[in-house]
Amino acid sequence: MSRKRVLILGGGHAGVRCARELIAHRRAGDEIDITIVSRENVEVWHGLMPQIVSGVLQAQHVLIPLREILPGVTIYTREIESIDPVKRQVVLSLGGESDEVALEADYMVVALGSVTDLSRFPGLTEHALQTKTIGDFIHLRNHL
Repeated sequence: MSRKRVLILGGGHAGVRCARELIAHRRAGDEIDITIVSRENVEVWHGLMPQIVSGVLQAQHVLIPLREILPGVTIYTREIESIDPVKRQVVLSLGGESDEVALEADYMVVALGSVTDLSRFPGLTEHALQTKTIGDFIHLRNHL
């Protein structure tokens, strides 16, 4: 049996949950390599965001390093340049113009999250306070 390569794109809740489930259900003798690609090297514990906004906790208390919660998983903290689902290949940028790495997989999970589009509602882009990232919550706390 050849090693199976699982590539998870996205290090948010869905991507981390997928990796943790694969780790938890892996049996002895399973030959599986799990790789996750994320912009950040931490997961944000959103359940404690009210404490961040109120000032009870500091931001570092809700940031969980991916390497701590995903033992044995290869983690790339990079931007995705391209995804080729037919070839099952992803190209990552390593920072420089010619610095790229291509990852191939037998199975690919796309869990890249969502983007909030405030432009559909007049005035929302200028006046809304979002609550998606740790930076959003710190901005909200500072605004209050």
